[in-house]
Amino acid sequence: MSDLTRSYGDALYDLAQSEDLADVILSDLQEVCALFSETPAYPKLLSEPSLPKQERTELIRTALSGSVHLYTLNFLRILTEKGLIRNLSDCAECFRERYNEDRGIVEAKAVSAVKLSDLQREQLIRKLRDITGKKITLKEETDLTLLGGIRLSLMNREFDGTVRGRIEDLSRILRETTL
Repeated sequence: MSDLTRSYGDALYDLAQSEDLADVILSDLQEVCALFSETPAYPKLLSEPSLPKQERTELIRTALSGSVHLYTLNFLRILTEKGLIRNLSDCAECFRERYNEDRGIVEAKAVSAVKLSDLQREQLIRKLRDITGKKITLKEETDLTLLGGIRLSLMNREFDGTVRGRIEDLSRILRETTL
């Protein structure tokens, strides 16, 4: 993430926080980022230099007016004017980081071979909350190649408790062992 996009994300967060709109703006940013992810041609169009800035910002206004808060809409228009609309996800990530930090929220990611049951999910969240002392937001993925177990990302650390990870560790140890 560049200093410039961090500055934009920080500025939007500061504004949203001062107006008690952080929840609303975060939701807007997540929705717009999802929209851009689903239709990558749209941010590309909004970045097209052959299209005048005024037309590009008008496209944003027309598409999102009434769907997002005015602050979010104006932020998107500014990013479009400055040719930074492709950096929206970085700005949104910065916003979310500040939001989570202020609220004592930690994001964790669990990757498992099969979908976690409700009980497993609750137990994992409870254990992580006990370890960190923070609220936990858990993102889940499945990866059949793991065979079993769980790989966890938490606070920039990786914990691999998967069968595949254990097999790879054992293979590495055996390769390094000399008789």
